[in-house]
Amino acid sequence: MFSLASFVEDMNHAWLVVNRDLLPVAVLNARVELYLVITPYVVASGTYRVSKVTKRETVAERCLANATTS
Repeated sequence: MFSLASFVEDMNHAWLVVNRDLLPVAVLNARVELYLVITPYVVASGTYRVSKVTKRETVAERCLANATTS
């Protein structure tokens, strides 16, 4: 997964930027071992900006939730 993701610094916070078009189905369906939430907006180039939170969920669950609420 991390080969398809990049970390950038934003005001001393590490953000994980995940391109949903590059993630394979196996990764989307896997339980992610980081605590992640996808912010309610899509950043440039079809990527989601992701930050650490206290709920563990899959990238697929968040992508689906984001797609159905927009």
